[in-house]
Amino acid sequence: MLHRLAITLAFYLIAAAVALSVGVRDALSQGRDMQKRPPKDAPRPGEDAPDFELAMLGGDAEDKIRLSDFKGKKPVVLVFGSYT
Repeated sequence: MLHRLAITLAFYLIAAAVALSVGVRDALSQGRDMQKRPPKDAPRPGEDAPDFELAMLGGDAEDKIRLSDFKGKKPVVLVFGSYT
């Protein structure tokens, strides 16, 4: 009985290892495909980001903010999350 349990456990461990390796390989190949083909409308490295306009929160419908309003100013990035 113990021998049968050991064989069954070994089979499941091998199956899990194969499934994991296939999943990792597929995930890595998808990542490489994304790196090879950026979206057609994406700016190239070194190019300016396309300008866009958004409505201000809590303001009038006429209050708008544009990306170009910040050109030449120091960037500020706020990152929220837990990294522990």
